[in-house]
Amino acid sequence: MQGHLPPKEPSRTVLITGVGGPAGRSSALFFREKGWYVIGTDIREVEAPVHQLMEVPPGETPEFVEFLLSFLADHEVSLLIPTVTEELPQVASVRNKIRALGVHVFIPSYRVVEIVNNKYKTAQALHRLGIPAPKTLLWKEVRGPHEAGRILGYPFVQKPVFGRGGRGVKVFRSPSKIQEENQEGVVYQEFVAGEEFDVNLFAYPAGEIQAIGVLRKTQLKDGIVGNALAVEPAPEEKDLYDLAVRVVKALSLEGPIDMDIRRDAQGTPKVLEINARVGANVLHVPEVLETLYRWTLKGGAE
Repeated sequence: MQGHLPPKEPSRTVLITGVGGPAGRSSALFFREKGWYVIGTDIREVEAPVHQLMEVPPGETPEFVEFLLSFLADHEVSLLIPTVTEELPQVASVRNKIRALGVHVFIPSYRVVEIVNNKYKTAQALHRLGIPAPKTLLWKEVRGPHEAGRILGYPFVQKPVFGRGGRGVKVFRSPSKIQEENQEGVVYQEFVAGEEFDVNLFAYPAGEIQAIGVLRKTQLKDGIVGNALAVEPAPEEKDLYDLAVRVVKALSLEGPIDMDIRRDAQGTPKVLEINARVGANVLHVPEVLETLYRWTLKGGAE
């Protein structure tokens, strides 16, 4: 939907990026139901539950940051919710400038976002902190996937260092299944074979969890990997709550966080990925956006 920004109180307008994706759509639906004026952005024309849609440059480009700061300076927006992985370092790098404009944004520091946006750095940081995570190799550390298989064993996973939504993830079950295409820009990771879970939470101030929910992924897009097609609440998984608390405190995570965790064959939960943004399944844990909403009204993240 297209439209013009009407006169609104600053506390009732939200700018949500990536509204063509599930996290952006979910956030837009939530705030529309709250009666807010919702502005959405995407890199192309999309159908989204917003009052105003704007096409913007790709999130990893300087032009995106220039647009964002200019728009926020010229309009009465009280809350920014970035939902696109590629945008997060850019937004984190200017979060103080955004807050100086009177706009709330809940996101970790640039240093933290640089870690969690990179799957290799995430695994290395978690290992240093003594937090269970899959053994992970950077493509530069080995001479291709065959050597990675000899080190990690089979099956193992290949995934982009920077990526989202399960794109580019491959599971190699044996040496004969390995595809010898260009392997730059990937990590190789041990395959954690047990159940997969999605932890959605909101932390504020940094390191302090205010809301959390654990979801069991009951169906994955690509069978054993990929986006969750179906989830169910898993409140009984108390050790996953405890693990998420450890991660949030250890990394000083802030804002809405989406964390993928799997159990290994022995039942030990291991952290697969951390996304410093709203998760695709956040409406199944409504207390996350409810808490973000309340902190915005209270004047948090200034």
